Amino acid sequence: MRINYVNAILGRRGTGKTVYVKNLIEKYQAALPEQKVLILDTIDHPAYRHVPEISLDKLKYWHKPSMYRIYKGNPDNILAEVNKNLSNALLVLEDASKYMRNRLSDDVRQFIFDSKQKNLDIIFMFHGFMAAPAELFRLVDNLVIFKCDHPRNRKNALTNYEDVLKVYNRVMNNTNPYANETIRIY
Repeated sequence: MRINYVNAILGRRGTGKTVYVKNLIEKYQAALPEQKVLILDTIDHPAYRHVPEISLDKLKYWHKPSMYRIYKGNPDNILAEVNKNLSNALLVLEDASKYMRNRLSDDVRQFIFDSKQKNLDIIFMFHGFMAAPAELFRLVDNLVIFKCDHPRNRKNALTNYEDVLKVYNRVMNNTNPYANETIRIY
């Protein structure tokens, strides 16, 4: 079964994004045991320390289903190697703002465009709407919205802005500090 979704998860620190993603990874591995999982983790996050590290030079030789993380190295080099060597996998970019500035790099744009051909599912994690490049909102399939900044400054980038705003308002008005909702972007 191929999914090949590009997802963005938006939420302030402490809203439950990492716990949410860890649960997604478990479900993903159960549903697609033949797929690999790669976590790009720039800070050696405690939540992923149980996951073995893979070096960039070994990425091209990784063929068996398993889970690894990369947390050391130059983000541009990491993205170039991922673009060149990763397929049949779930790719998680923890705190993706460290990998992306105001614009998507050619490597990020390329692995998004090639996600179907490479059989990739991609999860970008950001601290809010303004932390994510506007161009990304035109390329994602789904947004998972946790408590975060207002989407008003991304209005032109979101094709279904009014629907996103409704979801955002429901999440922000929910008394649960870990409230979140997923919305399909079209």
